[in-house]
Amino acid sequence: MTSKHFARTLIFGASSLALVACGSDSNPSEEVLSPLDDVNPTADAGGGVVTPAPSAPVTDDGATGSPADDAPVTPPPAVTPPPVVTPTSTPTAPPQVVVTPEPPPEVVVTPDPAPAPAPEVVVTPDPAPAPAPEVVVTPDPAPAPAPEVVVTPDPAPAPEAAPAPTDDGTTDTDADDGGNAPTTPPAIELPTGITGSTIIPATHGPIASVDFDFDDPFGADIERSVPQPQGAIPTPPGRLRLNLLSNDWIEIDWTPSADDGEVVEYRIYRDGEQLYTVRGDQTHPQSGSRNEISKFWETTSFIDCNFTRFGGPNDPLHRCVDNAPQPGVEYVWTVTAVDNDGNESEPSNSLTARLYSNDGGSPVALYSDIFLDGDDIFPFATNFSRTENFLDQFVQVFADEFNEPELDLTKWNTELVWTDEVIINGEQQIFVNSSDPDNQIDYDPFRLTGDSLVIEGIPTRPGDSEFFPDACFEEQTPARCQFLSGAIASHDKFGFTYGYVEGRIRVSDNTGGLSSFYLFHRFGGTGNGFHSPEIDILEYLGDNPFGDEDAFQTYHYSDPVTGLTKSSPTMNYENPTGALFSDDFHTYSVLWEPGLSIWYIDGQEIRRISGPQIGRQQMNIVAYLVTGSEWAPTPTGNFPLQMEIDYIRAYQRPAYICNNNLTLAAFNNDQGACQAQLNP
Repeated sequence: MTSKHFARTLIFGASSLALVACGSDSNPSEEVLSPLDDVNPTADAGGGVVTPAPSAPVTDDGATGSPADDAPVTPPPAVTPPPVVTPTSTPTAPPQVVVTPEPPPEVVVTPDPAPAPAPEVVVTPDPAPAPAPEVVVTPDPAPAPAPEVVVTPDPAPAPEAAPAPTDDGTTDTDADDGGNAPTTPPAIELPTGITGSTIIPATHGPIASVDFDFDDPFGADIERSVPQPQGAIPTPPGRLRLNLLSNDWIEIDWTPSADDGEVVEYRIYRDGEQLYTVRGDQTHPQSGSRNEISKFWETTSFIDCNFTRFGGPNDPLHRCVDNAPQPGVEYVWTVTAVDNDGNESEPSNSLTARLYSNDGGSPVALYSDIFLDGDDIFPFATNFSRTENFLDQFVQVFADEFNEPELDLTKWNTELVWTDEVIINGEQQIFVNSSDPDNQIDYDPFRLTGDSLVIEGIPTRPGDSEFFPDACFEEQTPARCQFLSGAIASHDKFGFTYGYVEGRIRVSDNTGGLSSFYLFHRFGGTGNGFHSPEIDILEYLGDNPFGDEDAFQTYHYSDPVTGLTKSSPTMNYENPTGALFSDDFHTYSVLWEPGLSIWYIDGQEIRRISGPQIGRQQMNIVAYLVTGSEWAPTPTGNFPLQMEIDYIRAYQRPAYICNNNLTLAAFNNDQGACQAQLNP
């Protein structure tokens, strides 16, 4: 059994989260994550909740209001990728902490005077060839003391032979960028640097190197290494580590155990108590929950706790209502393996993590990333509770105010990357590709008012089906292509890696209307880089048959080893005023940085996730109005259904401007020329 995630070796400085992954598959070590409590109150990112609640409503048997797992939220397009665009110029290598010999060295972090003492972090390694120098780091005052972390790595195991790589699930091949980018450099006003009152001063400690690189950005090769059996007892699960951390859930991952018989079960312990069991033969009344069970088993990973799939009050399996971790609280996880004879292994290394607080503005722990320059302190020195705290450090790189009489086709396509030959999530509409000269459906779903774009959905009319694609006639309940609607997508015209995207939108208030606004990969990647990220900024049901009309947010990515699509719990945010979001315009936005994604509504943080599985591939902007699906009930009247967009804007920090295809095209894909313009 193999899985597809990677171990990271990280040591974080004071006033932030500390994580160290050492040791072997067979010897326990410890990995620690401990973000400090939030500094400023705010809601949690992307539709987070101030009071923890299931991201989507659930029924007694564990069903939720989220889309079913049976169909991918978005299929990878069968297209070919452009030349690789590196999100930044080759980053400066971060300083490394070298752990070596006898006598064991100490890494001491001594804080400046602060309101409360900062913790001492002592790392005691096993013997190695030569002594490491003492590293002393003096941080600025921290808002609150972090817990003491002591990590004692185990001896490294003897090298094991790695099996031949498995199929990587690739769907894409090489291609050029395409699109209608400008032929002259855009006018760009650059900020003078990352300074100002919005930055929280900080001095940062050493950042250890990470054991992944551009050739294996998600650690797929680590997961393909299967340990050798060591007798009748299963080997301990290896390299227990963090995939994603949020406010009220965490995704953890481990490499598989081996046994002279068969490993049939993994047991998940939190703070020493077994709370969950992962088996390949578990079942559940709901199909989406069954799919999630299969993913846990096939990828040797687990979400504690996926309230979208196991949040019902009478859920028969994981019972998130009773077992879910709480925001802002620190926990310790371990995993054991059980074989077909009932033998239980020694525990894995331990992983300690403190979940983000729901108050918002939590400090981000120090980490390193292949796309984060070693001198870049923005993620660690910024108060992210409100967008006004950091947007002055960004440059606007894309905008459509929708003030023209027609849709701007230099910025938008009216067809999605998978075309109308693919229908996903049981949707009942066909998106009319009105900008295509060959389109024969006599309906334009886009109405420009002079200040906004209105996307309108209506029932299909006699004669429309004559021009429908074959996909419309495939069997589905309820039937496909009963409605006409519209979608806009910026692929091949604007794509970017890392930045901030905001839309001011009045969502549909009608039964069956599902207003969607998100970022989607143009190319899923190949080999070890196959990841297919998607950040759902907003999904809103005009009439939610499963519960309240909240704003929903979700993150999706693909496992490069198995090819399976993995999804976060569907996060939700209730309008704090008590009004419906459909009553008026609101701004919906997301900040996307290396290893970090934070959602906002009306400029306030509502939810965040961080970790090594945050996407690193170029994405584009998508907005559309679904009319009926597995999630949205069939529309019954009040046509046309409407979703109104005032504007959509995108911003990037200067460090990443040269990775968007609009700017690069202006420099004939010459990143050096682009960087020279930005840094004369």
